[in-house]
Amino acid sequence: MTEKKRPKGLERQIEDLKSEAHNNVVDRGTVQFRLDAENMNRLLKEADRRGLGYGVLARQWTLEKLAAEQQSEQLLEDRLSSMEAALKNLEAQNKTLLQYLEKRTYPQESIPLAVKEERQRKDRAKGK
Repeated sequence: MTEKKRPKGLERQIEDLKSEAHNNVVDRGTVQFRLDAENMNRLLKEADRRGLGYGVLARQWTLEKLAAEQQSEQLLEDRLSSMEAALKNLEAQNKTLLQYLEKRTYPQESIPLAVKEERQRKDRAKGK
């Protein structure tokens, strides 16, 4: 679904109304939603089985899901940070290896490809 371009003033009014509605919902602390008959029956049966009111069970499940989402996001952020650190480490190792290889003298035909490419890149940057 494509959204039509709106004037900036109208966009700002819409954002202000959304923010106000959000704040009202937060202040009331009440959530209302509809369920189809099948899912409502499932919720009622599960609540009965657990000896809870259906509203209590729905609230409990909502809080559990929100906590799981937050934990999942944190795990992803931690994994991304770990991968970024590993990448930096590999880049540093690669740089060190290239520096080492550049200091060695090779017959032209046996220079490792990575060293050749790096030398060509430097030559192009110098304007050779």
